[in-house]
Amino acid sequence: MAKPPRRPAPTVSTAAAPPVRSRTPATKTEREFSTHAHALALYEQAMRMLQQHNFSKAAELFGHLTTVYPFERDLVERSRLYLALCFRHLTPLVSEPIDNRERLYAATLALNAGDLDGASRYLDRIRMDEPANDQALYMLAVVHTERRNLELAIRYLSQAIEANPENRSLARVDPDLSALRGTAGLSALLRS
Repeated sequence: MAKPPRRPAPTVSTAAAPPVRSRTPATKTEREFSTHAHALALYEQAMRMLQQHNFSKAAELFGHLTTVYPFERDLVERSRLYLALCFRHLTPLVSEPIDNRERLYAATLALNAGDLDGASRYLDRIRMDEPANDQALYMLAVVHTERRNLELAIRYLSQAIEANPENRSLARVDPDLSALRGTAGLSALLRS
């Protein structure tokens, strides 16, 4: 039997054909480097937001990094630490007072900080529960003295003295009530 004739192999011109490029990196190392670069870029963006005190955006980015790139252990560990920091800044430090003792303390802090509206809110809540709370009444007199609402301040001071006569001696020397000094209503209250 005769062998079939051999055909010559077709010639392919390498100069005419464009090189084939894949969209993904060719090797595992190149893919890992590309993923690491993306994770690092996300981490750096989150750090910029953190440095700008944009805690909500930083928390979003750090959270995204920890879920999308869990195998980037170093970045994930750091991201979790910074994520906790963001949540501390986003969560109010002071919760609402739960009883009148805490409300009185919160009102004192608010008054000392110059937050008259905040102090009034706490003191009014105390008065709803305990209408004759002499400390709340006295502090309301101070709040209204600061607001230059002297008639209302004297009315609250009168109620505070009625609830606890020791408030009379305190009112005589209290510098927070200095705007009331010389008014007829205060003089009458302090004489008794």
